[in-house]
Amino acid sequence: MVFDAQRYRALLPTLIAELVTAELRALRPAKFESLTVDTVQKSEHWAKDFTLDSLERVTLSSVAAEYFNVYDSGREDTLLGIASCERWADIMALSRSESVKACDITFRSSGTTGKPKLFRHRHDWLVQEATHWAEEMQRIGVTRIVACVPPQHIYGYLWTILLPVIANLPVVFLRGIAVVQPDVGAYDAVIATPRLLEQWAERGTALVGAQAVCSTGRLQTYSSTEICASTELRDLWEIYGSSETAGLAMRARDATNYTWLPYVSLVSLASPASTSETNDPNARAEVARMLPDGTRATLELPDTIELTSSLREFRVGERYDDIVKVFGKRIDLEALRNGLRSVPNVRDANVRAFTDARTAALKVFIVPIDANESEEVLFARCRDWIATNTDAAPAISSWRSGAWVPRNAMGKLADW
Repeated sequence: MVFDAQRYRALLPTLIAELVTAELRALRPAKFESLTVDTVQKSEHWAKDFTLDSLERVTLSSVAAEYFNVYDSGREDTLLGIASCERWADIMALSRSESVKACDITFRSSGTTGKPKLFRHRHDWLVQEATHWAEEMQRIGVTRIVACVPPQHIYGYLWTILLPVIANLPVVFLRGIAVVQPDVGAYDAVIATPRLLEQWAERGTALVGAQAVCSTGRLQTYSSTEICASTELRDLWEIYGSSETAGLAMRARDATNYTWLPYVSLVSLASPASTSETNDPNARAEVARMLPDGTRATLELPDTIELTSSLREFRVGERYDDIVKVFGKRIDLEALRNGLRSVPNVRDANVRAFTDARTAALKVFIVPIDANESEEVLFARCRDWIATNTDAAPAISSWRSGAWVPRNAMGKLADW
């Protein structure tokens, strides 16, 4: 199995359309609320068809140049010309052919502060992981990839762009209502999120004989065994990793522990207690990744982990980013979220840290069971619980409520 530049070029317009659509919606929510990926991909002149102003054109070009590292080939200015998915795909393909560094991909993520973080991944690292999964897909007889996640994030890129290219498998991208009741076959691999799989399980959606894959978070409501039983999936693989590290481990249905990928091994293990006291990034657990050229890279884990009797297996603990220091107090955001969910008339809750004018603070989002209750009464009850059970009250500067906790296209908790 090898990376094929022509097959990759064929998928670039889809990747670019998703990237552009997401950026325009984020840049001008009201103006581009109804803009669809299909519309962007079919357009031959974005500036004309969508009435883009100079700021929008420059922003799109900058985002694409950053994502595809076009700056390394010196072709970033060509993105400002007549822009379409096909034209940009040609530019990206040419850029990649002229510079090895322009083959890298830079993904964006957001931490507890909500500020975007950039993570550049070498092409050969990404190909190494995608090749591993391509071989696994071949082993179990998968004949098609069904993508229910956006391809511009690292999880989607690896599984719905690189893997089909390397495995030479067809891929279909489902969007909108098609994701609610996906049409899949027994030899399909469905690339999804934990939230989406739990929704399918709740509805009893038939996915008979298909292989499912999920990442970007953990299952909350159902176990993998329960999801497979409800949907009749053949198996469900949960991938452990992050935007910083890419994929590191996986577990199949019925498995409690994750297993490191063949080229990943544990280097050091930091205890949650030591990290909680010091907040020292160097105290995080670390793994070594053997690279295709024979060298080794050391990566910090985003979570604490608990080893089992085997050094190759582990359980995932608390996330480092969920323990923050605000006004001199160490606050466990996940514990705060869970506590708020126990308050009467609270269906769900999220708490995020943010910085404003160099001052750290927290903001809270509450989903009520009874929307008719006033925010004033609801928030007062939540404040009482926080004041009674935690030290976080002085750190909270913002309260909001709504019908659901904000999430992004990958189903991950989002800023508001």
